[in-house]
Amino acid sequence: MKNIKHTNSASLEEASKLLRQNGKARAIAGGTDLLGALKGDIHPEYPETLINLKIIPDLNYIREEGGWLRIGAMTKLHDIARDHLIKEKYTALAEAAAMVGTPQIRHMATLGGNLCQETRCWYYRHPENHFHCLRKGGDICGALVGENRYHSIMGAIRMQATPCSAHCPAGTDIPDYLESIRAGDLDKASQIILKSNPFPAITGRVCPHYCQEGCNRQELDQAVSIREAERYLGDHILDHSERFFQP
Repeated sequence: MKNIKHTNSASLEEASKLLRQNGKARAIAGGTDLLGALKGDIHPEYPETLINLKIIPDLNYIREEGGWLRIGAMTKLHDIARDHLIKEKYTALAEAAAMVGTPQIRHMATLGGNLCQETRCWYYRHPENHFHCLRKGGDICGALVGENRYHSIMGAIRMQATPCSAHCPAGTDIPDYLESIRAGDLDKASQIILKSNPFPAITGRVCPHYCQEGCNRQELDQAVSIREAERYLGDHILDHSERFFQP
């Protein structure tokens, strides 16, 4: 085991000061992967000091203030998943907390513990390790199915096609090009749609758009008008064809 100093912090202010003063210090707030990360040979450099946030009082709370939802760092995932306010107004957050790991993990794990711990994804730790994950040509991402031995709760990658893309005969990556449109990057959106559809200006006018039948937005009100977005991109491509087609 590596020789790493351990400091208990009495307040967030004190912890922040210590982190600023010591560039090789790391904050911890629990984290089930801590010992495995520190004793494994997975980093070229390790922290010299660990600053413990877990004993700081009054960090276990869920409340709304000034239009914001505030959650204390020591709030357990189990409490986030069961909180009436979150279940009523922040449904996606409640569902995300409920889906992490086993019930035993949810009962013990805190939000701060997951934020401070090592990124567990072994793709980033050891790109050539033997775990056959989706990023390396496998069939599944463990983080999306609760295999939390190798992942934290903070992020995963899409494991299968979204309903809209699954309903598209061409398998167009609809969520990604819509996200690019939202970000104002029409050229990137155009490049995405052209990977599977060489003439979106046409399909945007005549395609029956089965994708809209599978749109998740219908669970809230009505489907996104994917046909109109596709037509809009198709016209953009025709207006700037020199950017997308070589002579």
